[in-house]
Amino acid sequence: MKKTHYKPTPLLVPYIDRFYVWEYTNGKTFEMPEVLAGTGLEIIFHLGEPYTIARNTLQKAHTFCPRKKTRIDANSHVHFLSIRFKSGTFRHFCDIPFKLLNDTYLSTEDIWGKEAVLLQEKIDTSIDITAKIQAIESFLLLQLIKHRQKETIDWDAIIHHLYKNVQSNTLETTSSKAGISFRHFERCFGSRFGISPKKFHRIARFQTTIKKLLLNHTTDYLQTALTYGYYDQSHFIRECKVFTGQTPVEYLQTKKAGHHFYYKSI
Repeated sequence: MKKTHYKPTPLLVPYIDRFYVWEYTNGKTFEMPEVLAGTGLEIIFHLGEPYTIARNTLQKAHTFCPRKKTRIDANSHVHFLSIRFKSGTFRHFCDIPFKLLNDTYLSTEDIWGKEAVLLQEKIDTSIDITAKIQAIESFLLLQLIKHRQKETIDWDAIIHHLYKNVQSNTLETTSSKAGISFRHFERCFGSRFGISPKKFHRIARFQTTIKKLLLNHTTDYLQTALTYGYYDQSHFIRECKVFTGQTPVEYLQTKKAGHHFYYKSI
């Protein structure tokens, strides 16, 4: 299994965390890692045969926006290029609301029509990964010019603040700083991102905690959980069961925990 990461062009850094390529082609069936609930969105471009989820074959290029645990079917050949967008930023590239993107797999053609078809042709005919990424970046910069949201409330700053400050319940403080009532904040947040701010904060906190544990290869979870805002051990155990279906010890000791979609900063 080979993983390669690429930084986006500086103009896209505010919106995209990274491009990355997964390649697994040794012929033996490989159990793909579970994808836990997340706060961002990815677009997957399959460079070989698309993988399947619940035995349903996905499109050649599609969104991937899990808000609950998702299992990709085991496969003997996986090869894809992914764009990992930062939380909430995909709204600057299209007019489709997040409530239609969460937990769905929309094809790029569903989103951008003929423009996506032309992009796919460029990707298919490009010789190497660098050329494919350059074609995608040029396409996204054009979409950014067309669709970038002009908002009276700085939702990008709000999302960034919530994602980076998972240690405490900052929801009411955040709405106050934005100059809007908490009720209006909840309503506006839900309409833009398809989930409540409370659920977003819960997912972000769990994601931050489990990422730290997986990258450090440790099952000694309690101090990390407390550091990231869980009240006590039982609180983290309850949340872990909600998001993984297992206790922290059960999840962190499984073989699949060694393979995951969390990466160190680039």
